[in-house]
Amino acid sequence: MEDVRFFYQQANRCYQLAWQSFDLRVAQRLNARGNEHTAKARERRSQNGRTSDEETSDPRGFNR
Repeated sequence: MEDVRFFYQQANRCYQLAWQSFDLRVAQRLNARGNEHTAKARERRSQNGRTSDEETSDPRGFNR
C-alpha cells in the first residue's frame, strides 16, 4: 500500500511541475515520468489485489 501511495504522490508531483514548466521538452518529460509512476502504482495495486475507490482514483483528480 505504501508503494502505491508513493508512486501516486511522485506522479502527482511530476504532473504539477510539468504544468509549471515553461520549457515544452521539460514538461513533456515530466508528464512521461508521471505516467511511468502512475503505471507502476497501478501495477503494484493489481499485485496487491486492492480495488477500493480511493485507490483507483486518478492522482490528478480526473476520476473524482
